[in-house]
Amino acid sequence: MQIGSDQLLRQQIILQLKGFYKGALDGIWGPKTIEAMKKWESSGFTPGLPSGGMPLSNKGPWPKGVRK
Repeated sequence: MQIGSDQLLRQQIILQLKGFYKGALDGIWGPKTIEAMKKWESSGFTPGLPSGGMPLSNKGPWPKGVRK
Protein backbone atom coordinates (compact mmCIF):
# COMPACT_ATOMS: atom_id res chain seq x y z
CA MET A 1 0.00 0.00 0.00
CA GLN A 2 1.34 3.40 -0.92
CA ILE A 3 0.87 6.37 1.31
CA GLY A 4 1.47 10.04 0.66
CA SER A 5 4.33 12.00 2.17
CA ASP A 6 1.96 13.92 4.49
CA GLN A 7 0.62 10.67 5.94
CA LEU A 8 4.12 9.22 6.25
CA LEU A 9 5.28 12.38 8.02
CA ARG A 10 2.47 11.93 10.57
CA GLN A 11 3.52 8.31 11.04
CA GLN A 12 7.13 9.35 11.54
CA ILE A 13 6.04 11.81 14.22
CA ILE A 14 4.06 9.13 16.04
CA LEU A 15 6.92 6.64 15.74
CA GLN A 16 9.31 9.26 17.13
CA LEU A 17 6.99 10.03 20.06
CA LYS A 18 6.76 6.29 20.80
CA GLY A 19 10.57 6.00 20.73
CA PHE A 20 10.91 3.89 17.56
CA TYR A 21 12.18 6.55 15.12
CA LYS A 22 15.24 8.75 15.48
CA GLY A 23 15.57 10.08 11.92
CA ALA A 24 14.55 13.28 10.18
CA LEU A 25 10.84 14.10 10.03
CA ASP A 26 10.71 14.39 6.25
CA GLY A 27 7.88 12.14 5.00
CA ILE A 28 10.33 10.02 2.99
CA TRP A 29 10.61 6.23 3.12
CA GLY A 30 14.23 5.80 4.10
CA PRO A 31 16.14 3.06 5.92
CA LYS A 32 15.46 4.63 9.34
CA THR A 33 11.73 4.87 8.67
CA ILE A 34 11.58 1.26 7.45
CA GLU A 35 13.54 0.04 10.47
CA ALA A 36 11.28 2.00 12.84
CA MET A 37 8.18 0.50 11.23
CA LYS A 38 9.64 -3.01 11.60
CA LYS A 39 10.44 -2.39 15.28
CA TRP A 40 6.95 -1.02 15.92
CA GLU A 41 5.24 -3.90 14.13
CA SER A 42 7.24 -6.48 16.09
CA SER A 43 6.73 -4.71 19.43
CA GLY A 44 3.37 -6.38 20.01
CA PHE A 45 1.12 -3.45 19.16
CA THR A 46 -2.63 -4.04 19.12
CA PRO A 47 -4.32 -2.48 16.11
CA GLY A 48 -7.54 -0.63 16.79
CA LEU A 49 -10.81 -2.00 15.52
CA PRO A 50 -13.06 0.44 13.69
CA SER A 51 -16.50 0.44 15.24
CA GLY A 52 -18.20 0.61 11.86
CA GLY A 53 -21.12 2.23 13.64
CA MET A 54 -21.78 -0.87 15.72
CA PRO A 55 -22.90 -0.22 19.29
CA LEU A 56 -20.57 -1.37 22.02
CA SER A 57 -21.87 -4.11 24.27
CA ASN A 58 -21.60 -3.92 28.04
CA LYS A 59 -19.63 -7.18 28.12
CA GLY A 60 -16.20 -5.95 27.10
CA PRO A 61 -14.09 -3.60 24.99
CA TRP A 62 -15.05 -5.14 21.63
CA PRO A 63 -17.97 -3.95 19.50
CA LYS A 64 -21.03 -6.18 19.56
CA GLY A 65 -20.62 -9.05 17.10
CA VAL A 66 -16.79 -9.00 17.12
CA ARG A 67 -15.21 -12.09 18.63
CA LYS A 68 -11.60 -12.21 19.62
